[in-house]
Amino acid sequence: MAKLTQISLIDDDSEDVFLIKRAFKTVAPDIDFNHLGDGYKFLNDIIEGLHQNQTDNFKHNIILLDINMPEVSGFDVLRVLYKLSLIEHYTIVMLSTFEGLQGLVKKIVTEYN
Repeated sequence: MAKLTQISLIDDDSEDVFLIKRAFKTVAPDIDFNHLGDGYKFLNDIIEGLHQNQTDNFKHNIILLDINMPEVSGFDVLRVLYKLSLIEHYTIVMLSTFEGLQGLVKKIVTEYN
């Protein structure tokens, strides 16, 4: 089994980012985080890599993705990855502090199955 060394963390809340990084570093200090403050930047990097035929953009195979972000939400990121047939390249963990999360999870399961 490959050693987990890199995670893409897409979240606009600096306090959440700090807590997530600290929690991971406690149990796995060698993990490097590629932090992006919004979904637009992540998608831009992916699409730019596709145009340049750079497969190394898939190096961050684990994504911690905030659902509730301004402009480009976590759901928007999922939709684009799905439409570009890239979703299978990633293990995606959706994050949210939103109280209605159960309804959102049902929406994901319905939309992407």
